[in-house]
Amino acid sequence: MSPAQRWLRWSGFLIGGIILFWLPIEDLNLTTVVILAAPVCFWLMMVCAVKKRIPSRFYAWGGLFAGLMVGPMAFIFMVFKIGLHHHLTPDFTLTELLQLLRVSPVWGLSGFMAGLGMYLYLLSRSR
Repeated sequence: MSPAQRWLRWSGFLIGGIILFWLPIEDLNLTTVVILAAPVCFWLMMVCAVKKRIPSRFYAWGGLFAGLMVGPMAFIFMVFKIGLHHHLTPDFTLTELLQLLRVSPVWGLSGFMAGLGMYLYLLSRSR
């Protein structure tokens, strides 16, 4: 197993553990949900990159896709948490759920820039 694969495995365990720790906590903060969703999306992109499913010249586009998925992933986390807790009033309102989807373009741009930076870094290391 390469060091990159070992790093991805342990970081996946860490992210999953943090999410499992967060689920039963009564947290109504949107920032926390986004902070949990962003690493999941970018971790999935890194898994694809390390397993060579994405050629390095497409890292920027993979980052764009991962960034655009942050809003929907946070949406899924929030809906799952609402269903898990079974309160009379949900933890998150519909307005808060839809607010996450509105910031998806910002996350997409940041993912594109991160992927482009990763590609440029690999390009500079290979020459």
